[in-house]
Amino acid sequence: MGKLSSNDSDFTDKILDVSPIGICVLDPDGQLVFANARAQEILGLRLEEMAQPDNNLPTWDMTDLEGNPINWKDYLLERVRETGKSLKGVRLVVQRPGEKRMVLSINVSPLVDDTEGFKGMIVVFEDITDRIELEELTDHADRLQRILDAEPIGVQLVDSEGRNVYANRRAQEILGLGFDELNRRYSHSPEWHVTDMDGNPLEPSQRIFSRVKESMQPLFDQRLMVQRPDEHWIAISVNAQPLLDDSGRFNGLASVIEDITERILLERELEYHREQLEETVRQRTLRLQELNQQLQQEIELRQEREVELESANRRLQALSTFLQSAREKERSRSAFRVHDEIGQSLMVLQMALKNLEKDHLEGEGAAQAMRSVFVITDQLAELVKAVSAELRPPILDDAGLGAALEWQAWEFQERTGVSCSVELGVGDTPIDIEKSTAVFRIFQEIMSNLALQSGIEGVKVETKLEEGMLVMTIGVGGDGIDEEDMQRADPLSFVFMCE
Repeated sequence: MGKLSSNDSDFTDKILDVSPIGICVLDPDGQLVFANARAQEILGLRLEEMAQPDNNLPTWDMTDLEGNPINWKDYLLERVRETGKSLKGVRLVVQRPGEKRMVLSINVSPLVDDTEGFKGMIVVFEDITDRIELEELTDHADRLQRILDAEPIGVQLVDSEGRNVYANRRAQEILGLGFDELNRRYSHSPEWHVTDMDGNPLEPSQRIFSRVKESMQPLFDQRLMVQRPDEHWIAISVNAQPLLDDSGRFNGLASVIEDITERILLERELEYHREQLEETVRQRTLRLQELNQQLQQEIELRQEREVELESANRRLQALSTFLQSAREKERSRSAFRVHDEIGQSLMVLQMALKNLEKDHLEGEGAAQAMRSVFVITDQLAELVKAVSAELRPPILDDAGLGAALEWQAWEFQERTGVSCSVELGVGDTPIDIEKSTAVFRIFQEIMSNLALQSGIEGVKVETKLEEGMLVMTIGVGGDGIDEEDMQRADPLSFVFMCE
């Protein structure tokens, strides 16, 4: 047998055919003139197909790793042609129609002749799609690990046998165990001391892993008490989700745990305070009910007293009305007796005196004495008229309220020297004698009070009807007078007017 030499072309072809990387040779125009078996496998084309015009690499979509479109001739061939230097570690993404994208790592070296003219190039490339995906997965896993380690809640993964296969930093802190220790424990391990929130121990079949595995359903906010290695008991809240393999069989579970010890203590303290508050509210409610009952009794008693007082007021008002009516009747009777009986007696007396003077008295002295007596009798007659009018002015019965008000105003003006005008706005509207008498007496009292005041320059009286009511307005000029002045001057007079 002959020895195999490195100069043997068959030796070189064998090496190229078994090479794990693709090797291609391109002419100066970018046409493929050689591709080893791995290159044909990576590109998915036979050498005969790649060597045909317009059925070559330029028809494929190529981008860089950021997704920017690339013309491979400009990006590789022209750069190598212009610079005459090799390119190494160029990464391109190739997307063939209907197939998965492919990431290639490419090294390119120029081919030159003896005069260093460009004769083409050698392209060596490798399919690194899996490596890139692995790098991306590794990068994602690193980021996920950092995220999980930064989470304020614990995250655990348990395999189908119940063994802890992953726990982030917070889960290790909560349970008080490092990952190596957690990894040696199973969900049913006797080292775990687990109870419900009332302190009742949980058998392995009652724990989260067994329940999720049996039901194949997630569990949410499962509250448990767990004893840590330092013998401290903590309260945790667990959310667990079953993990299934491609055939739908149970493959473990993922759980999120949270230390809620402080929350439970706070909830219990709040519950205690709530109970205390409810008891306080209950006691105060009972007290308020008692006070309300007492108040209701007082209200009922007050209502009874108000009814009695209202009844007494009505009786008092009726009595006041009766007294006023009786007083007016008595005044009328007294005025009648004074005016008629005493007036007539004075007239008889005057007539008798005249007859006496005529028949029995002579002389200047007697005549003088009789004239003095006549003056006295005349004064008595005027006094009788004034007293009669004061008791009950005849003009009120004969001419009505308007004339009586005008007469009283004139009498006030004569007595005080203060002008007093009356403007009547009631027209011919009839007003019964009792109401007329009440209005006149009120006016009389007011004018009597005004007569006692100083600084009054004039009085104006106006009467009118408003919505069926008689309204009397008295305007006082100068310093005027208010309600307090009238009450201070004669309190009983003001009460009389109100009644």
